[in-house]
Amino acid sequence: MIAEVDFQSRHKRRGIRRFAERPAVLMIEAMICMSILGAAAYGLHRYLYRSEDFLVKTIRVEGTRGIDPKDIVKTAGITTADSIMRIDVERVEETLVRTIPYVKSCSVTRCFPDTVIISVEERTATATLLVDGHAFEIDPDGVALQELPSNAVHEGPYISNVPDLGVVQIGDHLTQPALAAALEVWSAFSKMSISREVTVSELSAVSPNEIRMYCDELPYEVRWGRREFDAEAARFDLLWRTKNKQLGCAEYLDLRFGEDLACK
Repeated sequence: MIAEVDFQSRHKRRGIRRFAERPAVLMIEAMICMSILGAAAYGLHRYLYRSEDFLVKTIRVEGTRGIDPKDIVKTAGITTADSIMRIDVERVEETLVRTIPYVKSCSVTRCFPDTVIISVEERTATATLLVDGHAFEIDPDGVALQELPSNAVHEGPYISNVPDLGVVQIGDHLTQPALAAALEVWSAFSKMSISREVTVSELSAVSPNEIRMYCDELPYEVRWGRREFDAEAARFDLLWRTKNKQLGCAEYLDLRFGEDLACK
């Protein structure tokens, strides 16, 4: 008796069995690969975060003019015991801007393997605010930078009589409209050639529409307002030059009415 064997069917069954086993093999291989990659990543993480090769050795401070770089480093809280990988860049930047009023903005950069660069944009004092017998240097944005001792040399003119100020703290961003107007007047005037010949001692900021300027060389006050400060400064400068510095005013010069200058 001759038995007939269906080799083709046998090969088909073996192929089906191997195909069914293949996903399980692939899954095992994938798990092995993932374990190897995970172990490698963990090892790399431990090396980067714990290796002495990445400890901070140099802290470089850039952009400072009036701020002592040592104060920047101290406030940043970065030391040579820190790994460059562990530094929270955003936290350091936020701390510097919040803590040091003279820091307008800053950026912290890691330079591998061991250097940190702190780049600072400083605020610059432009005028001095008088509040209840206290003097505060302020920048063009109205930020109180520091309180000055009595009779200390101060920056720019005094700004006085600003309403609704209350208690001023170092680092406060003062947004009173009258103060903002006085700062704009000072900025507009400073751009004119007359500012190199006339010394502004005080800006009385009674309201945004009534800024009174007092100058050492002039016997009269100059009145500004109505938010056209650049145009008013240009008119004042032109009048100063065309009249050969002799405006004939004894009490005030009012720049608030366009070409109709009021002089008394």
